Amino acid sequence: MAIDDQGNRYGLSGQANAVRGIGRIAGNSIDPKFSLPPGGAGDARFELSWYPGNATQGVNFELDLSIREVNALEAHQFSLAGESPLQFRA
Repeated sequence: MAIDDQGNRYGLSGQANAVRGIGRIAGNSIDPKFSLPPGGAGDARFELSWYPGNATQGVNFELDLSIREVNALEAHQFSLAGESPLQFRA
């Protein structure tokens, strides 16, 4: 979720590719396609949208999200590990 300085809330767009470059966890479904080695780096893209109606669009934004580690087990099984909240301000 993101919010702007006018109090408008932005959510993931309804597009199938609204999250790119990183896997998603939704309920019991885990997408483990994103993998980093220790000390590694990577890029992810999140496409957010809102429906303004009569609202004024802001110019400063805060994005809040959580990143969770997924551990690979035997036989294509996975377990969830620690979760880290992240906040970006622009």
